Amino acid sequence: MRYGCSDAAYRATRPAGASPGGRASRAGLPRRSTRPAVQRRTTARDVAAEAFIEFLRANSAADARRHWAITVNDEVVGLIGLHTWQHHHRRAELGYDMAVPYWGQGIASEAARAVIGYGFTTMKLHRIQAHTIADNHRSVRLLERLGFRREGTLRQYSLEDDLTFHDSAVYGLLRTDAGI
Repeated sequence: MRYGCSDAAYRATRPAGASPGGRASRAGLPRRSTRPAVQRRTTARDVAAEAFIEFLRANSAADARRHWAITVNDEVVGLIGLHTWQHHHRRAELGYDMAVPYWGQGIASEAARAVIGYGFTTMKLHRIQAHTIADNHRSVRLLERLGFRREGTLRQYSLEDDLTFHDSAVYGLLRTDAGI
């Protein structure tokens, strides 16, 4: 697998047949799952793909965020990025979303490592933080494996697709924590 990160693109490439997976949507974005358990774990809203891409482009041009598609065999299987970029404070928030067939394969971990490195070196960040639903155990483990430290809990922070409020776990990673 090859991973790389630049202002232009993020790409994860695997040899043909190396991973399972459904097809991406016509616009090249992962389909949103209809399973309630999966919906609770994503922050993306059902937005027209073209409008969403334009939103990302406009925010990137305004220096408010950086996002990259994660691809396997030229198929988009996820999205990862740094958003809520506070230039003066040199901090941003990590966000990610992967198509379900690609969970548990290490793709998100390796993509996140590349994006974190980009944030600390190219964007000159001092701090990267992340929020996740507190009972999203996969996301919690991912952040902890990446060296993030749990800094607190925001009680009943988000109203999710199951129409209940969920706690949000807040994680932080400092440039010095990452050894950069």
